[in-house]
Amino acid sequence: MLLTAAALAALLLAVRRGHQRLRAVSKILASTSFLGTALGAGAAGGPYGRAVLLALGLCWLGDLLLLWRRRAIFLAGLLAFLAGHLAFGLAFAGLGLSGTWIGAAAIAGLLFGAAVLGWLLPHLRGVMRPAVAVYVLAIVAMA
Repeated sequence: MLLTAAALAALLLAVRRGHQRLRAVSKILASTSFLGTALGAGAAGGPYGRAVLLALGLCWLGDLLLLWRRRAIFLAGLLAFLAGHLAFGLAFAGLGLSGTWIGAAAIAGLLFGAAVLGWLLPHLRGVMRPAVAVYVLAIVAMA
């Protein structure tokens, strides 16, 4: 957990100061420590934990791919995150769900997602518009 906190602090500092190399290293170190924390907590020992590990692994790949500025690699990173968020959603669904809470969360999530898209879409062009819209919808569904 200390490694995660240190990597996050380094990432925030790197973003603030515009240090691209430190940003890349600290971002991957933080993502790697998420996986290590899950493994250390015994996530590999059951179906829920394995689904969370899969999700974390896909998000780790997304973090790696989003370091590049090339559109195709960036889109591959979005797809990795999309798959990761779907894996989180499947893991959470396996815990049992309450219809009342699902409905309340769906309404809140859709309102928040609509606000985020209203803010982001004017800044996006081409294939990035539907890609980001699908990504926001996946996060809302996961939540």
